Amino acid sequence: MIGMTIQGDQELERRLLNLERNTAKKVIRKASRKALKPILSSAKQNAKNMVGGTMGTLLAAGLVLRAFRKQRKGSFGLNIRLKAAIQEFIHIAKDGTRYYIPAAIEYGHDSAAAIPFMRAAFEADKSKTIVIMHNEIWAGIKLVARIS
Repeated sequence: MIGMTIQGDQELERRLLNLERNTAKKVIRKASRKALKPILSSAKQNAKNMVGGTMGTLLAAGLVLRAFRKQRKGSFGLNIRLKAAIQEFIHIAKDGTRYYIPAAIEYGHDSAAAIPFMRAAFEADKSKTIVIMHNEIWAGIKLVARIS
């Protein structure tokens, strides 16, 4: 699991804590979604280019940005993941063993080499995402401060 935590900016944290809880959550949610868009688009592009063919197109179409199902109070998390229930992603072997094709592509299997389209997208856009997140949080705080 790849994650990102912003730490070290005490001024930013102090300002967020001064906001109303729901307002702060709204600012963080908007900033998180906007910050992960470059990684999502890069992952879709990598799926089309690196994997290619019909499977690459299916992977690109299936990638979405979703909030964590269970979240602790005071935290917010997003995943870039594949849509559930896409039948083309599941392969059932003759012996009845089920294989999830996107995992086999990302991490490799047997003698097939891995095609890390998701990991490459994260590594390429990680620093851009952190900058966008920081700037969007500040913009959200300033916007809320002007309205209040």
